[in-house]
Amino acid sequence: NAEYMGRHDNFINGTLGVICLNAIYMGVDADNNDAEFILDYALPYFFCENFFCVYFTIEVCIRFLAFAKKRDAFKDTWFKFDSLLVTLMVFETWFMPLIVVLAAVDAEGLPTGPLRLLRLLRLSRLVRLARSIPELVTMVKGMLVASRAVGASLLMVVMLVYVFAILLHMTVSSEPTVSSHFSTIPLTMWTLVMDGTFMDSTGNVLAKLRDLGTFDGACGVVIFLIFMMLSAMTVMNMLIGVLCEVVSAVSQGEKDERDIRDLKQAILGELHKHDIENDGQLGREELEHVLQDAEERLADMKIDVGYFRTTANMRYAYVDQLPVQTIMELFLNSRGDIPVSMQELIDVMRATLWQTRLALDDATRKHATLSEKLTQCTMEQPPGWRKELILV
Repeated sequence: NAEYMGRHDNFINGTLGVICLNAIYMGVDADNNDAEFILDYALPYFFCENFFCVYFTIEVCIRFLAFAKKRDAFKDTWFKFDSLLVTLMVFETWFMPLIVVLAAVDAEGLPTGPLRLLRLLRLSRLVRLARSIPELVTMVKGMLVASRAVGASLLMVVMLVYVFAILLHMTVSSEPTVSSHFSTIPLTMWTLVMDGTFMDSTGNVLAKLRDLGTFDGACGVVIFLIFMMLSAMTVMNMLIGVLCEVVSAVSQGEKDERDIRDLKQAILGELHKHDIENDGQLGREELEHVLQDAEERLADMKIDVGYFRTTANMRYAYVDQLPVQTIMELFLNSRGDIPVSMQELIDVMRATLWQTRLALDDATRKHATLSEKLTQCTMEQPPGWRKELILV
C-alpha cells in the first residue's frame, strides 16, 4: 500500500538520488540550454524536464496517500513545501505549454524569466538530502548554537583590527613605500584583515616594512607580527575550538534524540500491543510480556533490563497499573550509555533504599516465622529436655 511504499527505504533512498540528479541537471541546463521556453528545448532537456516532473508528482501523491488521516498532510511543513514545488513544476512543464498551444500564443513574447528564477527553488530539495545525513544536520545546528560565541570572536577581531590599524597608521603612514597599505585608517584595516588575519600576502607586506630600514619600519614589523599572533593564531584558533566543542555537544544531543526516537518506534508499538484494555496503561504481567518480546531490541539499545525492572516494581508497589508515558520514561532512564544526571542518581538511591527495605522486611518476616516455630517446638518438648540436651 501507499504507507508501506512511502516508508520503504528503497523509495526514500531513490527519491534522494533523484534529487541529486535533478540538482546536477539544473547546473547542466543553466550552462548549456539557451532555450527560454520548454517547447523549444532540445530532446535531452525536454525528456529530463518531463521525467523529473513525473517522478516528483508521483512521489508527492504517494506521500499524501500514506497519511492515515489526509488532513494531517496539511500539518506537515515539508509536505506542503514539496507540494508547492511540484505545483510550480507541473505548471511550468505541462500546463503552460498546453495553454500556449491551445491559445496559439507566440511563446517568444511570454515573460519566462520569472519562471526560470522560480526554478531555483527546486535546489531547496537538497535540504532533504542534508536531513538524511545526520552529520550535516549536526554541523548546521552546531553553527547556529555557536552563533553567539562566533559573533563575540568576530567582534574581538574587529576591535583588534581597529586598534592595530591606528597604531600602524601612526607609525608608518608617512613612508611612501608602504602608502598603498597604510595611508588611511580604512586602508590599514583592509590590509590587516586580508594580510594579517586571512594571511593573503603576509610575506610581501612584512618585506616592505622590513626594507624601510628605519626605526618606524621595525616597529611596524613588530606591531604587524603581534597582530597576526593575536588575530590569526589566537582568536581564530579559539573560534575553531569553540565550534568543535559546541558541535560535539550538539552531536551528543542529536544522538540522544535519535536514540529516543528509535526507542519510541521500537517499544511504543509493543506497549500498545500488550495494552489489552486499550486504556493507555499496563499492569505488571503485561509489562513482563513486553520485556520478553522486545528483549533483543532492548539489548541493542543498551537498556539495563534489571534496573528497569527494579524501578518499575518500585512503582507497582503503590499502583496496579502504570501509564505508557511513565513506562517510556523508565526505559529512557535505563539506558546504559547516557551521561549520569543528579535526578538519575536520586532515582538510583531511591531504588537502592527500596530494595534494602524489601530485603529487611523479608528478613524480619523470616525471623518472626523462625522464632514462632522455635517457640512452638520448645513448648512441645517434655519437661527436662534442656538438661538431657546438655548431657548429650
